[in-house]
Amino acid sequence: MHRVRRLAVLATATVVSVGTAVLGAGGPACAVPNSKAPATGKKADFNGDGYGDIAIGVMQESISGVRTTGAVTVLRGSSKGLTGTGSVSWHQNTAGVPGVNEPYDMFGTQISLVDMNGDGRSELAVGTRSENITEGNVWYFKSGSAGLTTSGVVSIGPKTVGLTAKYRAFGGYLVK
Repeated sequence: MHRVRRLAVLATATVVSVGTAVLGAGGPACAVPNSKAPATGKKADFNGDGYGDIAIGVMQESISGVRTTGAVTVLRGSSKGLTGTGSVSWHQNTAGVPGVNEPYDMFGTQISLVDMNGDGRSELAVGTRSENITEGNVWYFKSGSAGLTTSGVVSIGPKTVGLTAKYRAFGGYLVK
């Protein structure tokens, strides 16, 4: 089953590596540069090597018996195109990622890539409306010369920004 899922993710990643975004209902969410970006538009380059990298949200991934907890996988670009070499997968039980895997969290439902600090390397925002049932959350992964890292991941939820009511679905929609 995992092999089929991984092949589906890789097939989706291959499709999106040409510069479009794919959000499949119940399937992986992938984020890559917008195909309508100007000619001078930036690649989603996490490590600054000049090759486009992609992030794939696998919101229905079950991990260690926890159903539909979700994960995010990062694939690197190279001179030969997209590669699995050096790829990483993260979820809420990964060291440095705040939170814990819970059933139906659907971590990775939303993904946004943006160079937040202007250093030429894209950072990653991961969102889900399903954290803590329907409160939602956003996680911000920083990048550096080695790419994205789980060191210093920032977790932002409704309470972080002063919202008190439950069922906010915070992080359910991220601007691409």
